Amino acid sequence: MGNLSTFFPAPTSSNVLEYLQYYADGRTIETVKGNVTVQNVTSKYNLTTSWVDFPGSVIEYTPPDDTKCLHYQLHFKGYHTDANNIMHIQAYLDNASGTPTAITESRCTKYANANYDNFYTVMTTLKVGESSESIAAANVGTWGSARTLKYMIREYSSSYEYIINNGHHWNGTGDNVTLQPLITITATK
Repeated sequence: MGNLSTFFPAPTSSNVLEYLQYYADGRTIETVKGNVTVQNVTSKYNLTTSWVDFPGSVIEYTPPDDTKCLHYQLHFKGYHTDANNIMHIQAYLDNASGTPTAITESRCTKYANANYDNFYTVMTTLKVGESSESIAAANVGTWGSARTLKYMIREYSSSYEYIINNGHHWNGTGDNVTLQPLITITATK
């Protein structure tokens, strides 16, 4: 019987230019284009019907040269106080003028019908270096300096309350701990 590498040889190259994964705990991370300090989530957040920046998701980011696709994921936990909950979430990127623009395909609605803690992952992919920029269509032109990348969130209505970055049930009790979201950014060529 041969070695595992005989049947599954290691790849000779990768299309990943940068892979970042971090909790929103205020740390400074080293990127290909310089150091970035991320947000620090220190408390849970009770949603309303107004759109707000998802606490912990906002980053000023510049992808590496030769990036063709940027994959942006948000992993978060929450707890709802009503028997049902509905929330809306969507990714945004600044356009070349610095105006936050919604990425249409990233729109997501989450629903749960029981009084439990939940774990969610939302994600979007942007094409970078496109000849014509349309952020709403996930097409980015030149991206050579920092732009704001973030998610925004709101609840459906006041009858569908939800608290994000929160864990309620743990270790046999309800202790309402703050749980920082996990962000993953992958730049590929």
